[in-house]
Amino acid sequence: MIIRNIHWIIMITSLISIVAQPFDGNKILYKFNDWRKNVSEKVQIANMWKLEWDEHLVEEAKKMPSSVDEFEHGDYYRWVLTNANETSRDQAEQENFLFNEVTEGIEKFKTREEKQSNHVSWARSFDPASFVEVFTPMQTKLGCIMYRVSHTYISLRKPYHDFMYEYDTLCLIGPHGWANVNTTEKIIEGPPGSDCGTENGEGHAELGLCVGPVPTTTVPPPPPPVEVEEEEKKKKEEEYDLILILTNAVSGKDLKPNEKPVDKKLVLDRYNGHRRYVAKKLNVSNMWELEWDENLVERAIEMTSEINRTDSHSTSFYKLEPGSDYRFFFTSTAYKILEWKKTWLINYPSFEKFKEKVEENWRDDKQLFNSHIEITYPSQKKIGCIQYMVTSYAGHTHLLDFNTFCLLGPQ
Repeated sequence: MIIRNIHWIIMITSLISIVAQPFDGNKILYKFNDWRKNVSEKVQIANMWKLEWDEHLVEEAKKMPSSVDEFEHGDYYRWVLTNANETSRDQAEQENFLFNEVTEGIEKFKTREEKQSNHVSWARSFDPASFVEVFTPMQTKLGCIMYRVSHTYISLRKPYHDFMYEYDTLCLIGPHGWANVNTTEKIIEGPPGSDCGTENGEGHAELGLCVGPVPTTTVPPPPPPVEVEEEEKKKKEEEYDLILILTNAVSGKDLKPNEKPVDKKLVLDRYNGHRRYVAKKLNVSNMWELEWDENLVERAIEMTSEINRTDSHSTSFYKLEPGSDYRFFFTSTAYKILEWKKTWLINYPSFEKFKEKVEENWRDDKQLFNSHIEITYPSQKKIGCIQYMVTSYAGHTHLLDFNTFCLLGPQ
């Protein structure tokens, strides 16, 4: 009995393993871009972008759960299982069958997600059709790690039967996730590379794929002499100190040099994506798009202190209250733990019921987590955020890290 148990332990260990070590992405990058080029030509897609390697997605891939059955798409990426080495003949035949089916024409291509079991955000499961994500036109970034997994699942073609799928690589493809469905699924029919648009920056065609602007220079400038570099550094420090003094004197800001500004683009992209989803899901007709407001940034700084913003164990956030022309919420721009969960909306027939249920739990630590409801208030038009470190259980059984405090207005 002991020997049998050891056998099972060894077998399970060999089936699933994430290897967080350096990964040569050139092979995968070439393969995926070749696929995308072939699809754009076969289906006649005008806005298929070329993928570029992204180390940030590599780091995010390393944070994925150890079990493939716990995988789920993120705010700014979607996951794909693939093979850097050769795929078995039987598995390749399965995948080729699905590939030919979803690329049969533009209409079949537009409904390709129906072949995936995990295309909805709340689905956490293994999916042998995840490679279909590689053909999403508006994606531009790719990051992969070694990830070995063997998983039994239903075959992709008839006669349906249990089939063992094997992979050696996990990739995240971005920057569009489930919060950017409208952008992610933008498909323009036409000659490859003929309509690159501006959503991913000013693009132009290169061998049938859209690519970004050509760099103004391909050779970095020579480093300045040491004495000049030191002089310039000292000058910039003096200028920065002067700016801080003048800014504090004029506006009363108390933002310290060691407090980093919040990524405005990330915040706007993420939460406008959430608002679009809520508006569509719950039929909200008056949902406004948020714009960044520096006045709300100043207000957030004025109503907090540097000590409380940087002491992650401070409970001063208990004392924060909404004002007559603003409301607030906490979030994290650095980690996945606070990503929007569409499952919150599944069981609610209206926005009012959704709002009512979430606000029932607005108390103590839970206001950290449940304050996300604020982002769905349709009449809010402006947002401003600052760095604010909080570590709390937030009504959960494990610690959560928050690094951002946002104000919404004008109500």
